[in-house]
Amino acid sequence: MVDNNRRPIKFDGLIGDAILRTPAPEANGNSARGYNAIAIQANPNILTYAPTTTDLDPALHFDGFVYTQVAGKVYGTVRYENSFLTQGGNIRTDLTLLTLDVISNAANPTTTVKLDFYDVAEGITSTATSFVCWVEQRLTNIEPSLTVQHMGRKGLVESTSAMQQLPDFVTFRNVSVIGLIETFEFAAVAEAPPLARDYAYSLGHGNTPVTTSFVP
Repeated sequence: MVDNNRRPIKFDGLIGDAILRTPAPEANGNSARGYNAIAIQANPNILTYAPTTTDLDPALHFDGFVYTQVAGKVYGTVRYENSFLTQGGNIRTDLTLLTLDVISNAANPTTTVKLDFYDVAEGITSTATSFVCWVEQRLTNIEPSLTVQHMGRKGLVESTSAMQQLPDFVTFRNVSVIGLIETFEFAAVAEAPPLARDYAYSLGHGNTPVTTSFVP
């Protein structure tokens, strides 16, 4: 939020949501899934409508002084994939990850997120994925074994770190990460199974806050 002079101000009243739809023919126009926006509050010691900075710095500073810090860890339940139509129908799950440690419309470093996936017996499959700014990937494109046959029906995904390599190509820094899970369940028919239902939800945030700035 900004005032009439375009100075950033505190206003912890912004909310929102997104509705995602899968187009025909896969969904026959019946697909809709939603999730809520992630709220990041300004410093509680700043009065509502008061400037959050003393200059015209356009960056959003999630440093604990202007806005609260953003978590560097995500976790949540996940439905594992299934490609066998005779064993419950086709299941596809997408994981979307995003970091706020970016400069909009500019070249940005690669973010690497290390991930632990837990099966129904709490066994761990460790893997990782990398992206610039954000990515949406199928679970089995991250790790082919993340299926019902190997992991069971549902489990837990937890990130263990999110890092960017600095320009010296030696030093790494911890960065923010937020995430979204989308699951698609297809009818158990042999030919071109139609989408039966789909749903989405945001991942939880861990207690590993990092200081970051987003430059629009």
